[in-house]
Amino acid sequence: MVKVSVIVPVYNPGPHLDRLLTSLDAQSMRVEDLELVFVDDGSTDDSPARLHAYADRRANTVVRTIPNSGWPGTPRNLGTDLAQGEYVFFADHDDEFFPESLVRMYASARDNGADIVYGKVVTEGMTTPFWPLSYRNVADGDLVDDHLLISRMTHKLFRRAFLVEHDIRFPERQVRLEDHFFMARAMPLARVISVVADYPCYRWVLRNDGTNNSANQQKFPHYWDNLAETVQTFSDTVGPGRVNDAALAWSGRRMLLHARPAEYLASSEEEQAAVVAPLYDLVPRLLPADVEPLVPVLARWRLNALRRQDRTRFDQAQEFSRDLTMPVRLEDVRWVGSSLELSASARLLDATGEPVRLLRDGDDLLLDVDDPSQRWRLLPPDLGELELTVRHRPSSIEWPLPGRSVLELGDEDGRPTPTVRWTGRVDPWSGVFQQQLEDGLWDVLARVSFLGEPRVQRLAVDGDVDLEATVEDPGGTHRAHAYVTKGGTLALRLSAKPAPRPRVIGTEWREGVLRLVLAEPADGATRVLVRRRNEPELALAPLVPDGRSVTISFPPSSGGQIFDLWLRSGEEGAPERRLVHDLAYGVPCWPPLACYRTEHGSFSVRDERRPATAPTTRRRPRPNRRVARRISQLLGRG
Repeated sequence: MVKVSVIVPVYNPGPHLDRLLTSLDAQSMRVEDLELVFVDDGSTDDSPARLHAYADRRANTVVRTIPNSGWPGTPRNLGTDLAQGEYVFFADHDDEFFPESLVRMYASARDNGADIVYGKVVTEGMTTPFWPLSYRNVADGDLVDDHLLISRMTHKLFRRAFLVEHDIRFPERQVRLEDHFFMARAMPLARVISVVADYPCYRWVLRNDGTNNSANQQKFPHYWDNLAETVQTFSDTVGPGRVNDAALAWSGRRMLLHARPAEYLASSEEEQAAVVAPLYDLVPRLLPADVEPLVPVLARWRLNALRRQDRTRFDQAQEFSRDLTMPVRLEDVRWVGSSLELSASARLLDATGEPVRLLRDGDDLLLDVDDPSQRWRLLPPDLGELELTVRHRPSSIEWPLPGRSVLELGDEDGRPTPTVRWTGRVDPWSGVFQQQLEDGLWDVLARVSFLGEPRVQRLAVDGDVDLEATVEDPGGTHRAHAYVTKGGTLALRLSAKPAPRPRVIGTEWREGVLRLVLAEPADGATRVLVRRRNEPELALAPLVPDGRSVTISFPPSSGGQIFDLWLRSGEEGAPERRLVHDLAYGVPCWPPLACYRTEHGSFSVRDERRPATAPTTRRRPRPNRRVARRISQLLGRG
């Protein structure tokens, strides 16, 4: 039985399709366990031919072409009907999988009896989405407590029988938020939802070339109607209660995504009016007044203004939000053993650069604004949160760091001001889900939030910081170096520690055959490679079983030729290591061959005869006419 079917709607992906196909070929899941279902939605490029050629060389691959429907819903539904897998995964034609993605998600699904498995998502071009899902693997998640409501994309693993049983399908029309329609029924009906957080599963590629369906959603004329329909579908499916209230609060924040303060305030009056007009109707329709207190404070302020159709208050809230800054200060950084210990703090500042002051009302804290009617009560998360993370620059994979966040309420003129402090560490070798960080450059990021407004920034370093130390992992195979980038932020570089070069400590010539003795056994190496300088591979000589000696018979040579020697392992593509000259006595030789130490300390063999010179034809010197004329003059005078 096929374990997983990957369903891919395809429409004119061009070269972007290559990334997906390459990542599918690299999956650790066995080919017989993995089915690939491509449904081409009437592409006009060469994608159908490429897909059929791909299917010809790969088993368990299905390709269907249908008349263009204009949207992914129809191809995905057809793919579900064609699929034979126990589970299905909906992928886009321009995204990609990480190698162990499907094996790990399927194992989680079977271990936990899950109807849905959320895999860790990585993006290019933006910060890691759905960050609250990044901290731990979840066997049986709660929609509210485990933050499952925040991810409405369908790049997940679904039990196919579960989808069939409940007739969960995508809308087959051109509709924005088609993923939301699907998840509005799938989330509340699933018996078990699991999360894989300890391995990056799916790379979501966002492009701005006009071919990405995720771009510019709000410009679709029926976008807000589609959102309202998905909210109603979820509410009808789940019924009243805490889950529905949390989902409604989430939809309230979703409505504000398309009215980001800086962009909104920089637009024209006509553009601003176009943004708020549909929200005047949508907010009271989708967000009951008794659910509004669940929304973070600044979003609550804006949503309440929209509910009242009070443009002045809405703009005031937008200006207040735009002008906030949340600087993060690195207070201490140092290596302690093989871990980088960090401490940082964040403050909330207003437009003048002064700390934002709050008001006390009994046990509550209120937002201090000029209009007393807008002094909103703060929820605990509104007061401030800070954590440091690391993100791999080449792959965009981001991991949380172990640490502790503490809120401090200072005093400014008798009014509390929030400061958040974080202390923790980067353990490159086992600090992230008990696994070693990948080699390469890792930026240290600060994720800070005040008043429900999140910010993600590289951790800036103020002043002089001494980070010259380089540490090694306990096994001595890798090293980590922390440093300050040219942009003044903290970063960590991990790399494999170069293997020590093998040292030659003994030589013996016998009848033109050279025997070499190494100082230590050649770890992992099996042969010595002999090359003429600047020429391709020439000969290989096997090491004896103890790994410390080798006998080399050199090919014919001519005067001046040089042979360089390298250790090579038996693995294809394994790095070669040049032999080091470490003899305690003079240069051994067997004329005309002699061992010698290069200017870089390497061990080489040279033919000591003078290089042969090519015969030359002596040219008759060209007469110097000026000298000849002078001689003639002198002779004439004589």
